[in-house]
Amino acid sequence: MNSETLIERKLLDNLGVKKVKVTNNSYLHKHHPQSPNSGNSHFKITVFDQKFYQLPKLESHKKIYDCLSQEMKTFIHALEIEIVNA
Repeated sequence: MNSETLIERKLLDNLGVKKVKVTNNSYLHKHHPQSPNSGNSHFKITVFDQKFYQLPKLESHKKIYDCLSQEMKTFIHALEIEIVNA
C-alpha cells in the first residue's frame, strides 16, 4: 500500500468523513534544505465533508494530526490541509 492510500484509509476509517483526497507533493520540495528527500514527505489532504467543514479550523486540523500522529513521527514532514463543504 502506498503512502497516499495509507493516509486516505486511516482518515476515512477514523474520522467518519465522506471523502478524502491525498496528494503527494514531495516532488515540489525535493530541493528544500529541510526536506528528507524520501519522496514521501509532503502531502496535501482534502477532506470533503459537511460536518467536518463546520468544525472550527483548529479542531478539524487537530483531529487530522491526531489521527496521523504515527505517520507524522515516521515519514510525514509537512501537511497541507483543505476542508471542503460537500
